[in-house]
Order: sequence, then structure tokens, then C-alpha cells
Amino acid sequence: MNESLVATIVGSSALLIAAMLVASHYRLERRRQRMMRHLDEPRWWDGSRSRR
Repeated sequence: MNESLVATIVGSSALLIAAMLVASHYRLERRRQRMMRHLDEPRWWDGSRSRR
């Protein structure tokens, strides 16, 4: 009984750590995609200056 309880606790903690790693990876990828998308946007001051 004691060994199965320890195995359950160790397995649950491993799954919890894996879930946290997946969530942090997802957040980093979303931030990277947002930053890459903003690189292609023209800035408002590029068109507001007079070109002589």
C-alpha cells in the first residue's frame, strides 16, 4: 500500500511538472508569433513624414 502511494505521488508530480513545461512553451511560442507578426507592420510615422 505504501509503495503504491509513493508511486502515485511521484507520477502525479511528474505529470504536473510536464503540464507546467507545456504551458510555458505555449506562452513563449505565442509571444514569438506575436513579435514576428509585428515586425511586418508598417509604422505610422513612416508615412507621416514629408518626403522631399
